[in-house]
Parts: sequence; structure tokens; C-alpha cells
Amino acid sequence: MKNISLLLLFIGSLGIAQVKGNKKIETKSFPFENVETIKIDLHADITIDMAHEESLSITTDGNLLEFIDTEIVDGTIHFSQLKWIESSKGITIKIGAPNLKRVVHDAHDTTKIINVSNNELRVNANIGNVIIEGKTDELRLGVANGKIDASKIEAKSVYVNLWNWGIITVNPVDYLWADVSNDGKLYYTNLPKENKIKTKSGGMATSLEDKNNHSKKSIKWISFKIRNNSGKRNQFAVKGPKADGGYFGYGFPMSANTKRKEKWSVGTKIYKVNKLGLKKLLVTITAEDEGKVVNLFD
Repeated sequence: MKNISLLLLFIGSLGIAQVKGNKKIETKSFPFENVETIKIDLHADITIDMAHEESLSITTDGNLLEFIDTEIVDGTIHFSQLKWIESSKGITIKIGAPNLKRVVHDAHDTTKIINVSNNELRVNANIGNVIIEGKTDELRLGVANGKIDASKIEAKSVYVNLWNWGIITVNPVDYLWADVSNDGKLYYTNLPKENKIKTKSGGMATSLEDKNNHSKKSIKWISFKIRNNSGKRNQFAVKGPKADGGYFGYGFPMSANTKRKEKWSVGTKIYKVNKLGLKKLLVTITAEDEGKVVNLFD
């Protein structure tokens, strides 16, 4: 029975083995027709050119090309890994997409959408960065923890839904509608007379000029220690402000009555995370905590 279990474990590990690049860089073209939606779930440097005829080329290690999903279904292409791959020099994707209407970005990389010229464009960035350039009548943007720079796309009407600590920069001409919450940040190059902006739960909306005038010196980083003085092991999460207006954040465990050194910005918040993933605020770091030991529990 033990031998059977070991065999099954070995077979399972083969199924998820990583495919590493062979360092022989190749560029390959793929079929690309009638695509209106592009979904990105792949670590790659991507440029989407809406002024270029429909085309798709991928540059990476030759042995990895077959493991990148390029299938088009009902006008949608979803870039993802068919196997767990690791490129030796990264992946570069160039796309000509004159019929593009929507982009969904779910990767920790940067995608550029250039030469936009259409009636409407929708972009969602749950994570990672998206840069948009050109002109459109209507621009609809959604962000969770990602970042969209739409300061170089002239849009008559802009609609923004920012529901977590991401950042969106926009360049509206006639109308701006926005719902910004949970420490999200919206910056605008121009605030049209017609606008409707809602902020809640730490969300903010301000001009790009005010943001640029906000000196980086206003973010102070300090060194100190934190102590889990609860008497038991706990899971924690941290979220703190950065100079660019965004946030850093991650989770970590700490055993009972242990300490750890940190260097975080003033205003950083530390949360206890329960088994359901729900967070409870414990401590907000202040300038007075520099060089001290900060207890996480009262």
C-alpha cells in the first residue's frame, strides 16, 4: 500500500512538472481573426495595436510556444499556460486587434493598448499594469488590485469602478462617473463639469496635478519590531502606503510570543486573518513606533 501511494505521488508530480525554456528564442505567428475580447492570464510583455491589421506573434523559448494557449472561441482569446512554463528571457506578445472591445488583465505584468480609435473600450485589471493610448467615445475601467494608466487616451465619457487598493488615472473630456472604495485611488487629468464621483471605505479621487504635488517625502519608512503577544500562532496581513499613491501588502504567519523585524511606512495597517479569510484590524503604525517593539494585541 505504501509503495502504491509513493507511485501515485510520483506520477502526480510528473503531471505538474515545470517546463523550462531551452534558451533558443523564436518568434511564431498564430491565427488571429475576428477577436473582440482579450483575456490575459500569462506572464508576458504584451502590446496590443488597434491600428494594425489582425495579427498575433509570440517571442519566447522555442520549446515553450506549444504550451501557450492561443485558441480563439467566439471572438475571445485567453492567453494562459497549458503547462507550467518558465521562459529563459520572458515572453513577448505583439497583437494587431482593430476590432478590440474588451481586455481582462489577470497577470503581474504590463500590457500596452495603443492607437485606440473606436466607440467604446472596456478594460479590467484585477492585477498587474495596463497602459492605454489613443481616442475613444466611451471608456469603461474596472480595477481590483491592478493599475490602469489611461492618462494618454482621450475619452469623451469615462466610467470607473475601483473596488480595492488599485490605481486608475484617466483623461475624461465631457463626463466622468466613478465609484471608488476600499483604499482605491482615482486620478484625473481633467475634471469635466459633468461628473458623478462616489468614494467610500478609504477610496479617494483627486486631480493628477495634486497627486504629483504630493511629495514623496510625505511617506516615511521606519524600522521596528512586531510581537505576536497573543499566546498562540496566528495568520496576519499587512497593507501600507507607497510613495506612488499605491499600497504594498502581503500575508504572513507568526508563532506565539515571537518577534520579527520590519521596515514599513507610517500608516501601515496590520490585520489578524481568521480561517475564513476575514480580517480584523489590530494595529496602525505611527512615527512614534520607530525603533520600538509593537505588540499586535492589547
